[in-house]
Amino acid sequence: MASARFLEILRCNGVDQTATPYPGMVVPFGGENQVVLETAGMPAVVKHDTLNLQEFNGYELTTKLLQGVQRGLSEPGVDPQQRDAFMPSTNWQRPRFFRVLGTIKTGFPGTYLNARLAGSGPATLQVAVVDQIVLKVAIRNVRTRDAQGRMRYHAKRPCDPAAEVARMNAIWRPQTNIIFELVPSTDVDVDHDDAQTREELRVAYGMKDPPTFLAESTVWADKNSGWFAKHRVAGAHMTFFVVHKLLSGGNPANGRGGEFPNGTMNRQSGVAFIADSRLPSTFAHEAGHFVGDMGHDGADIKLLMRGEGAGFKIPFELAKKFRESLAKRRIQ
Repeated sequence: MASARFLEILRCNGVDQTATPYPGMVVPFGGENQVVLETAGMPAVVKHDTLNLQEFNGYELTTKLLQGVQRGLSEPGVDPQQRDAFMPSTNWQRPRFFRVLGTIKTGFPGTYLNARLAGSGPATLQVAVVDQIVLKVAIRNVRTRDAQGRMRYHAKRPCDPAAEVARMNAIWRPQTNIIFELVPSTDVDVDHDDAQTREELRVAYGMKDPPTFLAESTVWADKNSGWFAKHRVAGAHMTFFVVHKLLSGGNPANGRGGEFPNGTMNRQSGVAFIADSRLPSTFAHEAGHFVGDMGHDGADIKLLMRGEGAGFKIPFELAKKFRESLAKRRIQ
């Protein structure tokens, strides 16, 4: 016998239909989120004494919206992980559409919304209505000298800080109600012709002779994060430094290999490096290491916290973990 199910409308938008034991939903306190109840044509009574629900006739408009999203994601040049994470489905039979209004704060683990069905068990949705948490971030493009001695960007493709923060918020806001606020800052110069800088880099690397720090060279993240910590921006929880290429682990002095990641995060100092090889979700991924005190989470290409190149999805249970981690550190 077919059973009713709560389903996502837009992917990565605060409804996780794959969460266990029940689908999960994040609703911003003072805002709203939307969900589909697939009834398979069975009568269903949807009621909850705590949540503020509004049923609406959304089939035609929502189907057209999602078909437009499907067409856009099918265009050539769309990032394949973005396509996989956001491609919506309209494979509904008898859907009913609901808004959940964030008028009462529940926090995590939230409360349960049940759809009572005739001749079948209930469909259950776990709903967490949460207030907004703001994290302040700074993004600094690194400048240094090239082989001709001219100051220029270390990276081949320096970033637009405001655009990167907007991408971070497009991932984090709907799925966790955690947002990032940009703390304006300038580019940071690393001039190895400066005697003090040269000596500081020598000590940081543990080398006998001062190292060079040329444009488009490889930055050894493990050794540089301590030195770059003094260039953190006041008032920011995290400061991102944009460079050309990164080495993490290993030891270039003795030829031992390491990894060449898209980004790294030192959670204790809040210092992150972002490389030219970054993906659209790399900044958001590295922020996850700071927020959640975690490594990589699974191999599913859709997941934000996977290794081997970040995706976009923050599962309901991980959203809970992120928020609890910040609460423990009294970042609210």
